[in-house]
Order: sequence, then structure tokens, then C-alpha cells
Amino acid sequence: MLNPLQICDGLWARSSHSVAFGKCRGIFYEELLPPTGHGKGWNYRLPDVGITYEYISFLASYDLQVFVEEQGSPQNSQKLHFRTISTNEPHPLAALAFFETSTPRINRILLYENHVAVIGNGPEDTSSLASVWDWTLGRLAMVSMVGNP
Repeated sequence: MLNPLQICDGLWARSSHSVAFGKCRGIFYEELLPPTGHGKGWNYRLPDVGITYEYISFLASYDLQVFVEEQGSPQNSQKLHFRTISTNEPHPLAALAFFETSTPRINRILLYENHVAVIGNGPEDTSSLASVWDWTLGRLAMVSMVGNP
């Protein structure tokens, strides 16, 4: 089960419009304020992003949000969608609007500049499989299998 929430670049993003346990269609962004802050900070809501997703990651400095689309079964490939936060359209810097990864049971996505790391369970559930992609070129940069102690 993936967790559709994230903190990055001074913003908090959380799912909204849940359609089933752990599956969502909307997202809500909110500026993080200090506990002594008065009033409301910036916030932005996308009530329906157009897909049912299980996980979100984002980089506000790139106006980038990445959704992991709901999968049919844990062994199926999963689609990662690259969209702008501001318009929810395909990101203009992305080589592809979405790509499919064969990483099974994704449980984490990490974004750093033009790289996205997709981490999931390995073939025997005794290891983790990490794939790092350059989302601006649409190329696989690295794959690593890490065993659990």
C-alpha cells in the first residue's frame, strides 16, 4: 500500500477525492507555515487529476508532479505520469507524458532535478529494486538490487 502524500520545497501535498482505500483522483497543495504563523498560506487544489493514482511525488521548483497510476496487480508494470502542478498538463520538459516501469510494487519515488528514482520490492520480496530515470530524456540511468539484511 502506497501513501499519497509528500513534503518538498516548503509545500505539503496530500491526496483528496479518495475513490478507494489508498486510491485517489485529486490532490491538495498547501504552503508549510511555522506554528506561530497567522492566517493562511498559499494553497491549491486539483479536484480531479484525470487518473486514479496510488502515490504522488513533486518538485515545486520544477512545477513537476509525478503520479503512480493505480495498478491492476502487484506484478504488473506501473505508469508514472509527469505533469505540471500549475496546469496538470504533461510537463513540457518531460521526454514522455508518462512511462511504464517494470519495477514491481512501487513503494517510494524520489525526485532530484531531472532524475526520478523508483523503488519497489524485488522478485522474492527479500530485496528492493531501484531504477533511476532521467525524466527529461526518457532514459534509464541506473538499476540496483539491494538485499535486505
